[in-house]
Amino acid sequence: MSQAGTDLHISQRWSDRVIWRPSLLHVWAMLAVVAAALGSALQPLEPIDYWWGVRLGDLIRATHAIPTDDPLIYTPLRGQIVDGQWLAKVLLSLMHQAGGVELALALRSTVAIGTALLLIRACLAAGAGPRTSAVVAGLAAILFVPGLAVRPQLFAVIPFVILWQAALYPSRWIAWLVLVGAVVAFWANVHGSFILIGPLLGAGFVDAALAYWHTRDVAPLRRWAVLAVVCVGAPLLNPYGPGLAAYVADTILVNGGGTATGVLGVEWGPPTVKTLYGAGYFTSVLAVIGLLAAGRRPRPGEALLLVVFGLLALSSIRHILWWSLIVTPFVARETGQLLSGLLSRAGCAPGPLPAGATRLNVICLVALGTLVVLSMPWTRGRLPLPPARTALMDALTPVAVAEYLAAHPTAGRLFNDTNWSAYLAWRLGAPGGSFVDNRFELHPPEVWDAYSTISRGYPSWQGRLDGYGATRLVLDPLTQPGLVEAVRAAPGWQLVYDDGMALVFDRSPNGQH
Repeated sequence: MSQAGTDLHISQRWSDRVIWRPSLLHVWAMLAVVAAALGSALQPLEPIDYWWGVRLGDLIRATHAIPTDDPLIYTPLRGQIVDGQWLAKVLLSLMHQAGGVELALALRSTVAIGTALLLIRACLAAGAGPRTSAVVAGLAAILFVPGLAVRPQLFAVIPFVILWQAALYPSRWIAWLVLVGAVVAFWANVHGSFILIGPLLGAGFVDAALAYWHTRDVAPLRRWAVLAVVCVGAPLLNPYGPGLAAYVADTILVNGGGTATGVLGVEWGPPTVKTLYGAGYFTSVLAVIGLLAAGRRPRPGEALLLVVFGLLALSSIRHILWWSLIVTPFVARETGQLLSGLLSRAGCAPGPLPAGATRLNVICLVALGTLVVLSMPWTRGRLPLPPARTALMDALTPVAVAEYLAAHPTAGRLFNDTNWSAYLAWRLGAPGGSFVDNRFELHPPEVWDAYSTISRGYPSWQGRLDGYGATRLVLDPLTQPGLVEAVRAAPGWQLVYDDGMALVFDRSPNGQH
């Protein structure tokens, strides 16, 4: 046998022993996975939501009960708390105990990767080609990865995609319906965004109703009706029953700008082109407009979702996440078809995606998989990169001042920058230790008015602090310069800590500055 024949025979024998033969489809999909993983790796852990989530989860686990008030702050609340995110907090607490910040960041990467893969599947189901699906899903990571902060909302992303696809392509299998019901019940206990099942089911109904209109086949409409019953009933499996809806409505009303405190939440404000994230959103909108102008038309259910989620994203930065998912299959399918038409007219239409050589595919997957592994928090810190690229926690996290406060406790109450409250609550573990934190919906407007007045160093700052019993100030000179200046000039306060990022003032024992 010739050498070529021997090589071919060996290759065939090796191929026969391979149980799973990766194709070029898997290589293309891996490109989107790498984009999602590397995008996640560029974002350190935020200093706000994660830490109060962990702390409250610790308390729920310790007491075996969901608090009806807030144990982390000492100022008045707007009313009794309904905690629709209790399960997410418990999960964050368990993860932090098991693996700390590294495991939390790995969870974000895992959700990002899973989202990218589900988006590729959604694109293929919508009729897009494999190459276009992978490329557009990878580009979508530019918009959806920044929305994956490690907080309760992170647990809602995969359920959103699962229900979205289930609504558009309802299955007749009972096991699938049970799984979807469990996913929706989970969603309702981790984040208030479960109310988005409304427009998702609405899009499915539009498609099923039109299918019946054109074909008189009642099966899609029947399958949708069964799915709708499951999805409407599953959210009731929560500690509050139907009362959970009031919590969601109240949160939207307060944070959405319907009250005096709504303007405080930056992520609840509309996007602008002045930020990269906002510019990315408007670029995606222009892409949709361009496809529409080129004669590409969404399907009826798609059109409903594009309008609903496009308007949501236009009204609030935090909704760009959902828009980025909804828009991806439409852009992938219509872009692919548009490019195929242009190439066909040019006489160089692309053919179907070949399987490719198995060995070469394996090599590509291993190389790309290595990038994913290196992006994980356990390995990223060992790479020869600038510290800003390998840091696990955001540089604005008040780690140093928290260590000082833990080593020098006092019996009084803190007044600090609201962005630091979550981390201080976790690190210090003191009940009712902070004035306010970034859960804006918890506090009545007068509390936020007091916080603003004190932080700006207005003349009544001292009296307001006295009224709340605050005896220690932990201040950010960048965000609270007015108060820093006022405290330095006032008698009765002593500077006890200054690390350049944070200042700590205690009341002087002798009443002198």
